[in-house]
Amino acid sequence: MADGERKISGSAYKETKDRGFHHGTLLINADLSRLANYLNPDPKKLQAKGITSVRSRVTNLVELKPDITHEKLCQAITDSFF
Repeated sequence: MADGERKISGSAYKETKDRGFHHGTLLINADLSRLANYLNPDPKKLQAKGITSVRSRVTNLVELKPDITHEKLCQAITDSFF
């Protein structure tokens, strides 16, 4: 998920012979100054998109919706399925 060029979510998928694995993240209020320590994107991919760093591509949900909390987000996701 993204707000323009800034990502608030990411996911990955891997398929094996007999299984599929999927996981995702939502950045609610992460310490973005530390995020680059944990992500290792391909520099060529960043360069191709004209992006100088991982940090410049991401934002927190609280920057877009200041009253969001973990509890509110979980409830909204649950409500969307039921």
